[in-house]
Amino acid sequence: MEAKGDAMDTSGWDDRFIIPITTLQQRFKGRDDVERLRVEAVDEDTIPLAIADAKRILGRQHNNTGEEYNYWTATEELATARKVGLVMKALMGGIASIALMVAGIGVMNIMLVSVTDRTKEIGLRKALGATRNDILAQFLVEAAVLTLFGGIVGAIAGVFMGQGTAALISKFVWEGSDWPSVISFGTMVIALFVSVAIGIFFGLYPANKAAKLTPVDALRSD
Repeated sequence: MEAKGDAMDTSGWDDRFIIPITTLQQRFKGRDDVERLRVEAVDEDTIPLAIADAKRILGRQHNNTGEEYNYWTATEELATARKVGLVMKALMGGIASIALMVAGIGVMNIMLVSVTDRTKEIGLRKALGATRNDILAQFLVEAAVLTLFGGIVGAIAGVFMGQGTAALISKFVWEGSDWPSVISFGTMVIALFVSVAIGIFFGLYPANKAAKLTPVDALRSD
């Protein structure tokens, strides 16, 4: 029989077998009672209603109030998981903010070096009629293109890393399972816009420095 792989709970599908309840009662337990029922609510908000309905139905079937039955829900686990998720989001957001700041400073330094190396070019352009806004726009566009390229490379790397991680989990952690790699193209587009915005913001100072150069001083520089 083909292996089904592990499930994300206490046991995998390969360690389970399904039989009729009457067979279980007669051959394995020797009595006809049912110790446990599993009920699935439509969503989290309807869990209390599902509990009340289950008690009411059981009470009607067994001629009691229904309060004799114990129940357990995953509400507390869901709340804990949400808290952990919020902490992880805050942590990842902090790491991403630091990374963006470092990347922005790196872009600014690169553009400052570019302005220094191209001082004569800037002076020549201004001597030929380029305005301050022309020089400003030129360096801002260069900074934006630089960070956009970095964002594209990062997005592609993220896709491959996500798929690779999912494949490793499917192979070694939950063997035989099909662990999904969720790729949000909307988030990728937002990330690219943020990359461009970072480039423009941190490129303002170098671009403004280049735009302020006078043709005479720029052409005389060594």
